[in-house]
Amino acid sequence: MKRHVVGHGATALASLASAGLQTLFNFAHHRAYTLAMPRELVWIENPNFQGFGCSGCNWVFNASGALVGDSLDEMKQKYEAQRDKEFAAHLCADHPKATRK
Repeated sequence: MKRHVVGHGATALASLASAGLQTLFNFAHHRAYTLAMPRELVWIENPNFQGFGCSGCNWVFNASGALVGDSLDEMKQKYEAQRDKEFAAHLCADHPKATRK
């Protein structure tokens, strides 16, 4: 499986900073994300999936609904905003990586 880094720590922190209080509480309460264990938004390519996911767990982004906007640029901005919001809000503990046996 290929994983390519899309964002960096500062980008992830900026996304986290713009998240709501409930999201921040979830991060602190569940200890799913800490600065000691940074995660990044990565591009994933494998036979069953091609798209964005988390470097720290098995979370992947699945856009909900059709992209709507007055221009391609506006549609891209909405897609990226939804992706970044869902990435910041997800809990790695809810999407554990598969363990090899």
